[in-house]
Amino acid sequence: MLLSETDQPGGKCRMKAAQRILAVTMFAIISITSVARANTADLKDLLSGKQIPLALKLKDLDGSWRRVRITAPADAGAFLGVYAQLLGGAGNGIYYTKGDVAVLDGLTFVIAYQHPIKPIDTTALFRGGTPPETEPLTPESPLALALIQLHTASTLGDIRPFNLDEEIAERAGLQKAVEGANGGAVNANSVGNLKQIGLGLAMCADDHSGKLPDMSDPQSLKKALAGYITDKNVFVHPKTGKPYQPNPSMSGKEWAGTNTVDAALVYEADPAQDGTREVLFGDGRVDRANETRWLELKKSSNIP
Repeated sequence: MLLSETDQPGGKCRMKAAQRILAVTMFAIISITSVARANTADLKDLLSGKQIPLALKLKDLDGSWRRVRITAPADAGAFLGVYAQLLGGAGNGIYYTKGDVAVLDGLTFVIAYQHPIKPIDTTALFRGGTPPETEPLTPESPLALALIQLHTASTLGDIRPFNLDEEIAERAGLQKAVEGANGGAVNANSVGNLKQIGLGLAMCADDHSGKLPDMSDPQSLKKALAGYITDKNVFVHPKTGKPYQPNPSMSGKEWAGTNTVDAALVYEADPAQDGTREVLFGDGRVDRANETRWLELKKSSNIP
C-alpha cells in the first residue's frame, strides 16, 4: 500500500511547517500592501509639509524612533563621504525614523530625518586644506526630511532605539577625535608657513648686507618678502586666517646677530586651544611655546 505524503513519516510536520511559512508570507505581503496603499502620496503634497514635517529638531524624537545607519553603494563620492562621516551630518549614513513609508509613483520610500552639515569646499580640501569643524550635536540641532529608497541602499544596520543623551555623547566623542586630527594637520601647515617665512627672511637678509627687513607690522613683512614668497597664504594662519605677527624690534637687525638667534622673529597671533603657539626663531627653527614660555620670549625678544 502506497502512503500519501502526509501519511509518510515526518510528512505531517513538513506540511505544517510549509503552512506556517505560507501564512507568514501572505501576512507580510498583505501588511506591506496595506501600508503602501495607506501612504500613497503625491510628491507636491508631501513636500508641502502638510502630511509630514519637512524638518524637526533632535529634541522632538523619543524612544519610539530608531537610529539607523544606511550605507550606499561605493561610488566616486566615497572620498568626500569619509569627511561627511567624520563631520556627522548629511552623508554620514545616520538616519532617524519610525519606519513609516510613503509610496511615490509606485516606489516605496522610508520616511526619515538626518542632521545636515555645511557644504564641503572640495577645492580647498584637494589643495591641502582642512575639513570644516565638526558641528556639536545638541537638543536644538535641526533634522531635515529624507526619503530613502531601500533598493538603492547597500546595507542597513546598527539599528537601535533613539536616546537623546547617548546621541549627543557619541557625537561629542567623535568631535574630540576629529578636532585632534584636524589640529595636527593645521599645526603642520602652520609650521610649514613659518619655515617658509624664515627662509624668505634669510634670503632677504642675504641680499641686504645681512640685515632683516622692515618688520613693523604684517603688511610690511609681506611687502618686504614679496620677491621671495609668492603664495600669499603663507603669511596667514591656515585655520584662523589671521596674519602671522612679526617682531617690530627685529627690523634692521643683523640676521645672524647674537641678539637675534634666540629671539622670536615671527609668531602666531593667537594661541591654540591648548594655550600654545608656534614661534619662528632667529636661527630658523620653529617651536611651540606654552603661555609661560611665551611671556618669557616676549620679554627677552622685546616684543611690545
